Amino acid sequence: MPQIWPMNWVTLFFYFLVVFLIFMVLVYFVVNIPSLSVSKKVAQKQSLSWTW
Repeated sequence: MPQIWPMNWVTLFFYFLVVFLIFMVLVYFVVNIPSLSVSKKVAQKQSLSWTW
């Protein structure tokens, strides 16, 4: 099996990281845009219970 990329594991990890970040951004917008006012109220309640 010939290696097309000289650093195939590094490029594979880089592509996986980029796809994962894009997926997390899409999930963030899908979760937060439809219930934006509700999530603000929930965030205000959770900020009191969060210790960090």
